[in-house]
Amino acid sequence: MRNILFSILCLPAFGWGQISDPISPKKSITVGRLSGGLTFLAELSYVVGDNDTTYTLKFNDYRYSEITSIEYVSFSSVGNTKEKLYNLFLSVYENKKDKDYIKVFTLGETDVAISNYHGMASLDMGGPWFAVTRKQLDKLFGK
Repeated sequence: MRNILFSILCLPAFGWGQISDPISPKKSITVGRLSGGLTFLAELSYVVGDNDTTYTLKFNDYRYSEITSIEYVSFSSVGNTKEKLYNLFLSVYENKKDKDYIKVFTLGETDVAISNYHGMASLDMGGPWFAVTRKQLDKLFGK
C-alpha cells in the first residue's frame, strides 16, 4: 500500500512532467557607457529583435545627488533614430552661445527635451534628466 501511494504521488513529477527549452532572453549589447569613478552616469545599449532593434538609454537621474535613481528611455531603430538623437545632442554644442537652446520631441513613447545646461547637452524627461560633455557624448554613442 505504501509503495502504491508513493507511486501515485510521484506520477505527476515523472509521468506528466514536461521538459522544454527555456526561452533565452535577448542579449543586450552596449554601445557606450559613462561612469564617474565608481558612479554610473549613463549607458546606451540595444537588443536585436526579430523585426527591429530596440535601443535603451539608461542614466542616473541628476535630480538626486545622494541616491542612485536609474531612469531609462527606449526607442526603435526605425528611421535611424540613434543617429538623429546623437545629432540633436550635438546641435547643443553647435548652438552653444544660445543659452536658451532647446529641442522638444518624442523619443520612443516619451516626450523629451534636449537643451543647453551650463555648456553641456542635457536630456530632460519632464523630471528625470542628465547631462553630458561633448567628449562623453561621443563615448556614449560609440563614436
